[in-house]
Amino acid sequence: MTWTRVEIHYATGFDNGDLFRSEEQVRAYFTVENLRSMFGSCPYTQEQLDEMADEVIAHRWHMVLPVEKYQTVYTDVFGVQLEAIQIPWGVVRNILGREHRGTAEDDALLVDYLLQSCAPEWVRTAEGWTDEHGWGLIGPEVTGFESEMDESAFAEALGFDTFEALMAASESVVREGDIDWFITLLPDGRWAAWDDAELAPDRVAYFDTRGEAVVFHLSAYAEKYGEEMA
Repeated sequence: MTWTRVEIHYATGFDNGDLFRSEEQVRAYFTVENLRSMFGSCPYTQEQLDEMADEVIAHRWHMVLPVEKYQTVYTDVFGVQLEAIQIPWGVVRNILGREHRGTAEDDALLVDYLLQSCAPEWVRTAEGWTDEHGWGLIGPEVTGFESEMDESAFAEALGFDTFEALMAASESVVREGDIDWFITLLPDGRWAAWDDAELAPDRVAYFDTRGEAVVFHLSAYAEKYGEEMA
């Protein structure tokens, strides 16, 4: 049987308390012994409770978010890079149990969820933004990045398992001596503009479309050398 969130809620009240912090906590909650201790009785078998726990874990219902997975960098219209968090729409639906309605109440629920998941304190007062990829918050200017990292760490910072996978998704727009200015289609659907003079997250600019990423490089080239590229 496939259990819905509403069914599991009414059966166990699993999402009334603090967020679960691990799969082990979820499974410890969904036991006959635990439910009897809370409610005095349990009309479900352990097999049924295991099925409920499986659904909760699969959808991460009422579980802390892996905030680091959703941390990113937002580049404003002036090219300033800002700390940001963006939650994909599918995850937003799992948190709210429905579609986001675009209300301040929904935003407040998501902010509270992030804080319970140990997100940075700046999310309390952060400016929000949404796009086709998800719901996000924009924080302070990026600081504290190491200036350069190895290829593997840089690839992981952009969402790829390996540097080879990163390069397979990249194309060179400008070549400046032995330095390439790349654009990359990221796993989350955005485009990144970067160069291999120095591999560092704070030197990456992010855009919604390929065209914007290309224009970013071409404009920078024209400004640097005083000429447009053909």
